[in-house]
Amino acid sequence: MANLTGLIRNEQMKIYRRPRTWLLVGLLIAIVSLLFFMEWRDRATAIGVSDWRPELETHIRDMQQMLEQEQDGLGEKAVRNIQDSIRESQYALDHNINPFVNTMWQMVSHSANLITVVTLFVIIVTGDLVAGEFAWGTIKLLLIRPASRSKILLAKYAAMLLFALFLLAVLFVTAIGVNGLLYGFGPEQPYLAVSSDGTVTEKSYAALALQTYGLNSISLLLMATFAFMVSTVFRSSTMAIGFSAGLLLGGTMIVAQFAKYSWVNYLLFTHLDLRQSLEGRPIVPGTTIGFSLVVMACYYLLFLAMSWTVFRRRDVAA
Repeated sequence: MANLTGLIRNEQMKIYRRPRTWLLVGLLIAIVSLLFFMEWRDRATAIGVSDWRPELETHIRDMQQMLEQEQDGLGEKAVRNIQDSIRESQYALDHNINPFVNTMWQMVSHSANLITVVTLFVIIVTGDLVAGEFAWGTIKLLLIRPASRSKILLAKYAAMLLFALFLLAVLFVTAIGVNGLLYGFGPEQPYLAVSSDGTVTEKSYAALALQTYGLNSISLLLMATFAFMVSTVFRSSTMAIGFSAGLLLGGTMIVAQFAKYSWVNYLLFTHLDLRQSLEGRPIVPGTTIGFSLVVMACYYLLFLAMSWTVFRRRDVAA
């Protein structure tokens, strides 16, 4: 165990001593700060606290008119989104909840969408974890140690996971700090959620933030493991970063293009947005969160099995 801890510490040092790592950390902080400052600036000139009810009533009328006039031309998902928007707005009116007022935790929950950026940065670092050892010619020095190949690869994988957790913590803390300064650390506004049967309920934005971070972190784990597998199997950091980043950014478009085919249910990208499945709005209708978790678990185990099998059997001289 002590040997494995030492290996993990060594891999961590390799990650954090590179200037690129701290450049990515600084870039993440800058992106989060800039995006939320721009959001705050735009909101500061938008609808005020006193005149929100007439604006919300107008929004409801516009949405109802759109449903009456264009319902036949709208897709099922678009119609449902409009109906849910009407229900949320009407609930806010009935319970005197101003939906145009932002709070710290509300914006922190929105920061979970930036886990895509964290995933991209983790992919960039992961691309070098194994492939870099071959490219720099240090793989033989690494493998002459008494530790087994499985332990060495496990240490690299653990270092990747710890780096991902570090970036998630940076994102979360930065979002709290920036939005706390912009909106204050006062009481939070309730989050209005519409269930699959159309019922509107009040929920906590803080709980929503933690839930969304947790669900999006599963997608981060899958994409980072995929990049780790490509780096290990093909010994190419370029392929690992390119394939993983391309699929991360373009996976949703692939699913949308082939959504009418039944086999799309077995693609990994169909299940990466677990929040939609949890809310009863999956990309492919009828997909349950249980099925999504099973598919993701199968892909996860496949990626790990390929990585360990290839690394243990590979001829280093080759």
